[in-house]
Amino acid sequence: MDELSTREIKKMEIKRLWEVILRRKWIIIQVFVVVFSIIIVGTLLKTPTYEAKCNVLIEQQGTQEALLRSIGMEEISEIVFAMNLGQKSSVVIVEMLKMLTKPILDEVVKRMDLRNEKGELRQGPAIKVVEQTFFWYPLYGVAVKPSRQSNMMTVCGYSPDPQEAIDFCNTLCQVYLESDIEAKHKETAEAARFAEEQSIKAKADWNEAKRKLKEYQESEGLVDFNTEADIIINQVSKLRADQGLLNLAMKEIDNYDSPIIDPYLIGSNTLSNAGQISQLKTSLAQLESDLESNLTKYTENHPIVIALKKQISDLEQKLISEKEVFKESGTTRYAEIQKQINDYKRQLLDFPEKLYTLAQLSLQSDTYEKVYEMLLDMKYRLNISKSMQISKLTIIEPAWKAKVFSPNIDLNLIIAIALGIVLGFGLAFMIEYLDDTIKDAETIQFLFKTPLLATVPLMSKKDSAILGRETEDDNRRSMHFLNEAFNVMSYNIKLGSIDKPVRHVMITSSAPSEGKTAISSNLGINLARKGKRVVIVDTDFPHPSIYKVFKISNEKGLTNVLLGENTIEEVTIPSGTENLFLITTGPKPPSASLLFESRQMKEVIKALEEKFDFVIFDTPPVLMINDPVVLGSYIDKTILVVAANEISRQIVKEGLNTLQKGRGNLLGIVLNKFRHEGSHYYYYYYSYHEPEEGNGFKKLISSSLAMVGFKSKGKRRHKHRRTYSDN
Repeated sequence: MDELSTREIKKMEIKRLWEVILRRKWIIIQVFVVVFSIIIVGTLLKTPTYEAKCNVLIEQQGTQEALLRSIGMEEISEIVFAMNLGQKSSVVIVEMLKMLTKPILDEVVKRMDLRNEKGELRQGPAIKVVEQTFFWYPLYGVAVKPSRQSNMMTVCGYSPDPQEAIDFCNTLCQVYLESDIEAKHKETAEAARFAEEQSIKAKADWNEAKRKLKEYQESEGLVDFNTEADIIINQVSKLRADQGLLNLAMKEIDNYDSPIIDPYLIGSNTLSNAGQISQLKTSLAQLESDLESNLTKYTENHPIVIALKKQISDLEQKLISEKEVFKESGTTRYAEIQKQINDYKRQLLDFPEKLYTLAQLSLQSDTYEKVYEMLLDMKYRLNISKSMQISKLTIIEPAWKAKVFSPNIDLNLIIAIALGIVLGFGLAFMIEYLDDTIKDAETIQFLFKTPLLATVPLMSKKDSAILGRETEDDNRRSMHFLNEAFNVMSYNIKLGSIDKPVRHVMITSSAPSEGKTAISSNLGINLARKGKRVVIVDTDFPHPSIYKVFKISNEKGLTNVLLGENTIEEVTIPSGTENLFLITTGPKPPSASLLFESRQMKEVIKALEEKFDFVIFDTPPVLMINDPVVLGSYIDKTILVVAANEISRQIVKEGLNTLQKGRGNLLGIVLNKFRHEGSHYYYYYYSYHEPEEGNGFKKLISSSLAMVGFKSKGKRRHKHRRTYSDN
């Protein structure tokens, strides 16, 4: 049972949700049309943005090393190869950040001669495009996007002018390639300059040593040594050359952290050839690059940033240790070479004093000569490396065409449809939530625990709202609903008076314009058609309406009877419908409440009860004046009219409380102006009464339209029409 009850509750919730959609369908349609139209019109009116692209490949290693190996510089090639290993993870992001720096963008602006309204060159960062999901103004500038599957990045140019978009893309690539090559040339040039300075100094020392040697030979008349002395001198000169290069390497290590020049790494070469330190430095540079890249995405406290800082710290400590080891081993090596030199010097001491002095001068000259030759060779190699420097970036294909980037008509069409539906349904449900009016019969029965006598449909302006006045232009389905509603109402009145027959009822409402007069008129017509003698008495003295509905005179009426000026028979007017009679208000009295409280009013009610089978009193709204409360105490039953989708729940509640306090015997509520279109009742009626002609597809379409409240525009069959006055 619980499972069945839950299923029924869910079914009712879906049904109520569907009814809300049907009730607010025009709001949904209107909002959808407005939103869809705005987005589509905006899309068509928007200035288009063109996008040009070119793909740039970032080479990790290979080209430069191959060129160096081809000329016999294998050692330098291996060092460059080691430096390029392990940099794939973040090199694309680093290159992207470097490409969009201010100097690069400023050069792009300068080459393209981009000026603002004042005629001044634009600022470089102003052409950096941050892509957005929604934007009205056209994009103008450049952007760089990474490729997830390869070492590539895509350079994009944006502009309302397709050619300018292409120029943006190609100019940025060209400027950055030239900047990259220039930076590499600068590094190698610094190293070559350092080698040249050292070679000039070594040459000067060598020339000075040769001059002294020549002067000593001329002054002493010494020309040559014996073979053994030559061997010793050559060995000492070689050792001193090695000692000089070792000393230079030690200086490089000491100057490792210099911000002016990086003497250890010279272009793609190293003077000290300290391979382990080179690899550590390369790894440190890679980690620092990764840290810089991650800091653009994460904060200082992110685990990845903390881990990178820890690795950098550990690597720096290891690098310091390696430097110490290198310096210690270099010092030991230096001392060993010095020891060998001292040994050779002691051997020379055995020669005569003049020969020893000559040997010393010759040794010094040979040493400076070898150092000079080594530095010249290094300078030559560095100059070759400089001339062979190339960028690691390769433009796979320059931008050559631009396509429309925005507006994206297909995407905007999807967005327009989705947003229109979401906003339409959202606004409909919001209005439904905020709407406090009575909408259906279930609400009345749930909130007020009061019987519902009938649900009267809302009639269109072209259809008659009064029974018996049908024309050929009236919609027969609408008139059927109206007639059936009052059949149900009259039957429910009969059911509510089984124990004690009801002879007269008062029909009122909580507020004006709820349709109580139309309810009174149609109920009277319905009962009269069934053979009862019915009279409708208009007691709405402030705003009489019965005489307008039936198009009769209001010169004499209830006021004249209560004042004793006329009899009931004299003011009773036939309505034009058999068995239905009318009594209008007549002249407006000074105080209607006094007339209602008078003895004459009770006598009039009793007299009408004797003359007619059923008496209907059309009274003012119960919350406007006190007349219905006074009259309700004399009448058998009271019927409260509630206009659907017009009157709030609170006002209906106050109207019911007022009637109860005035001892009004409430029979029930009539829900008036209810929209049947889209309801299940309308659908079943439509399916039952439609002719069987036509194919199945046409019937399916017509039934579906009826379900959502749209009427099919079929041909009218006047010969099958019947007026309800004949029923």
